[in-house]
Amino acid sequence: MKRTSRIPRKLSDSLHHRLNAYAFAASAAGVSLLAVAQPAEAKIVYTPAHVTFGGGPCGSYGGSYSLDLNHDGISDFVFNWRGMGMGKRCHSHTINLTVQPTGSNGVAGYGSASRLGSGPLIGPQQTFSGSLMAWIFFWGTGVRPNQNRGGGNWYYFYNGSREGYLGLKFSIHGQTHYGWARLNVFTNWNAPALTVAMLGYAYETIPNKPIIAGKKHAADDKQPSPASLGAPEPASLGRLAQGASGVAAWRRKELTGTMTK
Repeated sequence: MKRTSRIPRKLSDSLHHRLNAYAFAASAAGVSLLAVAQPAEAKIVYTPAHVTFGGGPCGSYGGSYSLDLNHDGISDFVFNWRGMGMGKRCHSHTINLTVQPTGSNGVAGYGSASRLGSGPLIGPQQTFSGSLMAWIFFWGTGVRPNQNRGGGNWYYFYNGSREGYLGLKFSIHGQTHYGWARLNVFTNWNAPALTVAMLGYAYETIPNKPIIAGKKHAADDKQPSPASLGAPEPASLGRLAQGASGVAAWRRKELTGTMTK
């Protein structure tokens, strides 16, 4: 018996139009969902530095150094050192080292600027009202440790240095960002002097996001991709966008996955 060949039926214009419109909408929705699924990626901007400032020659003196944390031409923090020596042989001498934030910026600490080690989190949980870093005062002829006085979290008794991180809070276009500066403060009673070596600084580009003291890169901040987590392929909408053939292929895939579980 001769089989009758089937003649494919054409879809009506209205139905064809509706399928195309649905496929377009499904495709657009898939693209938008994929865009939303991408997490905001943290980025730390690190700047190495080899800068020294401070000092302490006998006699009245002072100086300052400005730090522009994000290189926008605006000073974010100003380091100041002030001193005064008295007597022909500078028998008594005082030196103060401070860091002053500009505008609404702040330095971690309360009164005295905190000296952080590598690893602590710098963020909104801290108090940012620090300023004094170190001070020294001595009197008498020559340098006698038992006659010297000093203080501050960055002060070292007698001759030596203290290294650490300043926790920083500053504003970019009215939004709060957090950062750090790595410093080494040298106390020299033979001069006497307080000298600062700035070794580098960094800040987090995402507003209000804490930063880890000493962290230079945000590579380990990246979230694993959905594929690495075994997430389902977000292509079901993409399949729909292919029309009837895409829907059939997607259904076959779904059924196969169900049977193999």
